[in-house]
Amino acid sequence: MQKSFGAQNIYIPQNYKKGEKKHKEKEPCDLAWFGNGVLVLFYLTSGNKSLEKQDEHNLKQARKWIHYWRHQSNQKLNGINRFGDSVSISFKEINYCVLLSVVSHSTGIVFHKVAKNKPYGYTCTIPESLIHAISGFHGTVVDLLDLIYKYSSNPRRAILNHNPLGDERLSILIKKKQQDLDSILKLRHDSSLNENDFSFIYEMINLNRLPAPIGDRLVSNSSGRELISSYFADMTARDFIHIAILAEGLIKRTDNAKFSVAGETKGMHLNWIICATSFSSRNMMEYVEPIIKQASERNMPLLVYAYTFEFTDYRSPSMYALPPKRNKSQSEHLVSLTTQRLSIAFSM
Repeated sequence: MQKSFGAQNIYIPQNYKKGEKKHKEKEPCDLAWFGNGVLVLFYLTSGNKSLEKQDEHNLKQARKWIHYWRHQSNQKLNGINRFGDSVSISFKEINYCVLLSVVSHSTGIVFHKVAKNKPYGYTCTIPESLIHAISGFHGTVVDLLDLIYKYSSNPRRAILNHNPLGDERLSILIKKKQQDLDSILKLRHDSSLNENDFSFIYEMINLNRLPAPIGDRLVSNSSGRELISSYFADMTARDFIHIAILAEGLIKRTDNAKFSVAGETKGMHLNWIICATSFSSRNMMEYVEPIIKQASERNMPLLVYAYTFEFTDYRSPSMYALPPKRNKSQSEHLVSLTTQRLSIAFSM
């Protein structure tokens, strides 16, 4: 997950210490993902211990940290991501919180608790194999939240306890998601593309994975990078593919940068406007400016791919415009829907 899309929102947590110096430092969690008011904490255990023992270990660690954090107003969850940006989160900042017990045994997803008050959310167990499967198709934490939401539609008896059929049910959902991605990839005009080759997405949307030095040149402060990640880290692999395919198609339609063209994604939680142009384009001035204005008026994010001079890497967007405010994020939406569904299941 550290190398997946949205990695800028994944943090390695710093240890904390309860009060006096004699107390040993403790881990709040193994990994934390934080974006748009949604916090996902990962607790991982592997080895020869039974499923129940691994679960018990993870859930105990989660309960201790959340209890301490909730009642210590000055305590922050501190962490750093792979790009060198740090985060310091107070408990009051969180709107939604998901606690994940990750075990090395084969199992479905099992829900242990639902929080009906702020921060809303749930606690559940997932198999380590699910993380590997999502990383395998270059998925995101939002893909994980989506799969958890879909799994929660199973019968109550199948989601509140470890079930012999759970692993099979989860495998079916993963397979469907992979098939969905493959079907979208077939829309790409390049027939030589291997259906499982997602490398062109990395080439087309480098902005999402900028290492710190390049990021510092494009965005000079952490708040700017935070704004970028609030959009790019809130997408699924499916969303990234839609953007990449549209961008590639628009670039081809410029007829070797002679014309400016634009398009709009469809069917995403948040659709994007994408423009391809160059300074030598015959219609750049009269075309691009209205597109930028339209994106602003419609409160839509915009990506511009522009050929500015010889040797420009046309695969990377040269400009982006992101609305400073947005409606409920995709991660918020998914956790909210799952929480509502589980509230009903736990009340029966």
